[in-house]
Amino acid sequence: MTQSEKRLFLIQSLLKERPEYRQVETPRDPEGQRQLLRGLMNVRPPQAADPDFLRVQDGYLQAERYESFLRTRQGQKLLFLELGVGYNTPVIIKYPFWRMTAANPRAVYACLNLGQAAAPREIQKQSICIDGNIGAVLAGLGENTSQSASVEFVRFRRTNSARG
Repeated sequence: MTQSEKRLFLIQSLLKERPEYRQVETPRDPEGQRQLLRGLMNVRPPQAADPDFLRVQDGYLQAERYESFLRTRQGQKLLFLELGVGYNTPVIIKYPFWRMTAANPRAVYACLNLGQAAAPREIQKQSICIDGNIGAVLAGLGENTSQSASVEFVRFRRTNSARG
């Protein structure tokens, strides 16, 4: 379910709860829908909610917070740190991190993964890819006492490129 579908589901669920809201029309634009949803949530009396409603609400609000975080930091220095994420479900973390790094010249994508540390050519200059066991690599960084030694350790392994 997309964010838009979740938002519409939540609005329709809240409108169905109260007979006095049945005449309320749902705006077509996302911002109008957000305002309506917020208003409906603010005036909803404390009462038990359907488990499906709570599940969708939780997913929707988490994604909204994440999107808000990214929007408010657009153009700022960001580190997208990926630890142990492979290619089983790349659409959840890996691909969005790549897109957001490509969209922000001040962003850095860092990947630490055994056998699957890679970045696409488009963001290679903004990427740090470390092919190794997370525990061993982090323990190795801890052994270095100076900050410059830690940076050199990472730069030494900054050579992999993404598949294809």
